[in-house]
Amino acid sequence: MTKTTASADVSCHPRVHDFTKPDNTASQLSELLTARIRAAGPMSISDYMAECLLHPAYGYYEQANPIGAEGGFTTAPEISQMFGELLGLCIAQSWLDQGSPKRFTLAEL
Repeated sequence: MTKTTASADVSCHPRVHDFTKPDNTASQLSELLTARIRAAGPMSISDYMAECLLHPAYGYYEQANPIGAEGGFTTAPEISQMFGELLGLCIAQSWLDQGSPKRFTLAEL
């Protein structure tokens, strides 16, 4: 069987992680999770995700700017207004389905 490897230059794009280089934070979190599993047995997906996202030293949200154009996560409103437009259409359809009442309350919770 032939082993195939692939490589790509991702240095030009700040939001793309280069998996060919060691990531000390990921390695430390991996070691922490491995030790926890060895000591206590299997962990739930929710516990795993909580550690990956919220760990005080290694969690994703502990990065300097994890969200937004500089981080690794961009919310839909930052990319496109499509979500808002679809939500507006849904509300308009609901208003029509209710007989187009002259008075209505739209409340955001």
